[in-house]
Amino acid sequence: MAQNLDYHMKDSSLYNSGDNSCGKLYTWSLAMKLDLSCNNNACKSSIDTRHRGVCPENWHIPTAAEWEKLINSSDNSAKNLKAREGWKDSYGNPLGNGTNTSGFAAQPCEAYESGIYLYEGTQGTWWTTLENTNGNNASIYSMSSFNDDILTNQPFKTAYFSVRCIKN
Repeated sequence: MAQNLDYHMKDSSLYNSGDNSCGKLYTWSLAMKLDLSCNNNACKSSIDTRHRGVCPENWHIPTAAEWEKLINSSDNSAKNLKAREGWKDSYGNPLGNGTNTSGFAAQPCEAYESGIYLYEGTQGTWWTTLENTNGNNASIYSMSSFNDDILTNQPFKTAYFSVRCIKN
């Protein structure tokens, strides 16, 4: 999918900036289309191999392995995954635009965590299906306008991030 998911559901969030190209933000349980209690409890047994979650029919939320495959196919560089425009520094000046040779067209869309909108124009962050064993965290992949690294982290599942879907 060459854009972030824009499926409206109860408790999904619009971006603070109002940027429609960014789609919506989802907690992990919303993205997986599981009960909200899964944001604070282990729900690994509820995740299918190709977990549809909020994705359209015949699409699914990417696994960490699918993200790694995408990263490897892009020469391990966010530059090849980032959109050609839209990436900015902290002051709103153009910085870190990509070549989009992969066709992924990663956008620097916000995140929402602990009551604060973060990273407007400077970072793109997407959920995976991978849940941490403690049940409170899940894996994300992110890119920044400040470098061409692709990072993975495991924030609290109550944070709101973007979703990309993969065709089955």
